[in-house]
Amino acid sequence: MPETITHHYVDTDYLLPYLFYGNRELKSLLAKDKRVEKEKRETLKKCFFSRNTNIFYKIPLIVIGEVYNKFKSNIDFFTSTAAITHMNDEINKLCNRYNVDFVPPNNECFRTAWKLSDISNRDYLGPTDALIVSQALYDKNSKKIYTQDRAIINSLINGLVCKSNKDLYENGSRLALLGVDKSHL
Repeated sequence: MPETITHHYVDTDYLLPYLFYGNRELKSLLAKDKRVEKEKRETLKKCFFSRNTNIFYKIPLIVIGEVYNKFKSNIDFFTSTAAITHMNDEINKLCNRYNVDFVPPNNECFRTAWKLSDISNRDYLGPTDALIVSQALYDKNSKKIYTQDRAIINSLINGLVCKSNKDLYENGSRLALLGVDKSHL
């Protein structure tokens, strides 16, 4: 029996250290605990460099938007050519060398994100987090999301995301329950 293809999603808090670590100016924008940031980078490097052809890595386009926002709001475009070159090189490597796809949300993702970000719900997510999670939820082959975002993790464990996850799995829309990478929790 052939092995099933699985998709692993990457949230902004993992992608930032992966993209920013090789440049001094960009590295300064990461969280204060550089050890944790380096571990997240190493986790993704290990994943991306893996020869497992049954796992594909997905980066929601909104994550790229969040990375660009962090970059744009903190880096002087006209004086930071090394930082710009570094970012371009790292994104090109992701696109051309590794099993990484940048993926847009579909209509169902927007509908679900709207529900997950409704502030009348006790454990609502912010709009971007809701859209990131909804993309992973509506990918039938997704199995894991790389994040340390507490709101996402808590909702995935026992909140709105957990309920959506179980409902989609039970009605056959998902092959497995979506989980979170636990290597750095």
